[in-house]
Amino acid sequence: MEKQCELGHLFDNNAVTQRQAWRKVAEELRSKGYRYGEDDCSKNFHSLRARYKTVKERNRQTGNSLQSWRYYDVMEDMFAGDPAVIPINVASSMCVEPIPSVDISQITEDQEPSDEKPLTSTPCVQRKRQRSSIDTEEPPQWFEKYQMDQQKMHEERMGLERWRVGALENLVKLLQEKQ
Repeated sequence: MEKQCELGHLFDNNAVTQRQAWRKVAEELRSKGYRYGEDDCSKNFHSLRARYKTVKERNRQTGNSLQSWRYYDVMEDMFAGDPAVIPINVASSMCVEPIPSVDISQITEDQEPSDEKPLTSTPCVQRKRQRSSIDTEEPPQWFEKYQMDQQKMHEERMGLERWRVGALENLVKLLQEKQ
């Protein structure tokens, strides 16, 4: 992590590829006696970043006690304000009512502020699908066939179990007679 911080300018440089930057980090580590390749450095750093994002998101969302992690402070210093790690805004596929548009030409300078609440988007109410009366009267034909097949398989399994128990009882009797 320290080498990535020291050589961070390589990662921000458009003339240097990520692979070349990680190769430089691996060379620096090899010169210090560590045996890591560029792929190892990249994978380890990406897993550290993923762990940091997980811890950061969990601590932001829950009211439980904060989750701690050995490298949290170092990663916090490294990624403070980085929108790739902590997005400024998140696009969501949740149903949101549109914000009504305001005609700016109708607003005058001497107009006093109103006590109305500001216009914001609010989540739509999710409604459950209403079942029609056809769905509730009788089960579909395929379901009846499925139930009959399940009953038939159950009876076959029980028959095999009864046969197996009988065979074991006979074996026990034979073994007892021999003794």
